[in-house]
Amino acid sequence: MRLSMAAAVFARGVASGAWAAAQQQEAPRLPATGFGPGDPAFMINYRVRDLDRLLAQLRAAGVRADPKVADEFNGRCGWVFDPEGNRIELWQPKAGS
Repeated sequence: MRLSMAAAVFARGVASGAWAAAQQQEAPRLPATGFGPGDPAFMINYRVRDLDRLLAQLRAAGVRADPKVADEFNGRCGWVFDPEGNRIELWQPKAGS
């Protein structure tokens, strides 16, 4: 099976609330977001084709995954954790997006 993913890094703390891949200057800090231990300033987001299948494969491989899946207006989101405990978002866009 071949997986096709696109990734983005979402920065927390940008005054406008927008996300950014990188910033040259320090942005104001916002309240905790649940991005991971120590309240990091970013979360990696992967766009995936089949969220349920990927989460099942990752769990079977021993990857720690959040048990909840969020159904949002623009698709579905699930989360896994890297070995350091940082949250990684997996996003499956709605059909036709």
